[in-house]
Amino acid sequence: MRLPKAYLEASSRSELKSRAKDLADYRKLVASSPQDQGLGIEQALDTNVVDNVSHGEEVTDAEKDKSLLTALDYETWLPFAAKVYHISPDINDFLLVNTLVAPSEIPNRNGIAFPTSELARFLPPPTNRMAYKAWSGCPVCYEHSNDNLEESYGVILDTSFHKVQGYGNGKLWKVMGLLAIDKNKNPDIAQKILNREINTYSMGALVDTFSCGYCGVECTSQRCCSHITSIKDVNWKMQKDWDGSNHLSFLNAHSLQPIECSIVQDPAWCSALSDEVQEFATATPKT
Repeated sequence: MRLPKAYLEASSRSELKSRAKDLADYRKLVASSPQDQGLGIEQALDTNVVDNVSHGEEVTDAEKDKSLLTALDYETWLPFAAKVYHISPDINDFLLVNTLVAPSEIPNRNGIAFPTSELARFLPPPTNRMAYKAWSGCPVCYEHSNDNLEESYGVILDTSFHKVQGYGNGKLWKVMGLLAIDKNKNPDIAQKILNREINTYSMGALVDTFSCGYCGVECTSQRCCSHITSIKDVNWKMQKDWDGSNHLSFLNAHSLQPIECSIVQDPAWCSALSDEVQEFATATPKT
């Protein structure tokens, strides 16, 4: 995956020399027990303690949930984002797509999963919000071409976190995103989306560390456990437990930094698709 030009430039600045200490502090926070933190993230999700995470939890089909269209504050920041992404400042020039950005716990075709606790983690400065919410305001790109922000196809207006109903014994969640795609900047792609010829998407994020989804051991470019070949490989192996049960080994991603969501032909998660496409004028609820 290519990194954004702005990120590469920022990474070379002297003030980021303290990043190792910040990462160590983050790992300490993640490793601390629920008693140390007051209430564990999983418990907070289940008991609705985390504000706005349970938004839309009762929705059976989150892809068709129109609640993301209400109470949006895009009018305050879209004109400024438009200058960065070279997109229209007028919301009426956009298609709206409500799509899955990322499910929790389930590895994608690259052998990488995002734990619920990581997606619901509050990220320290400079992000200053929960990881799933940090996709809000990120650009919409095409096929992960994210090194030049001026080539963006749109912007993510908002994201929300939904519990998956009917699967995973209540342990699975999914990040939903409301994507705004400029109809005029790339009209050919916009028309294919409107015609449902293209309906698949794929998120982009930077990750600091990985661990084995089977044994929990941290995996790096220098050292991996016996279940993982390399963090650069696609890891899909079946492991037999002591009781005879089978489990997949894959990589869990930690310390996320969302950077984009792309329009793609071949998504990493087959469930990252949506035919819920509307033009803004027809999507806005009537008062």
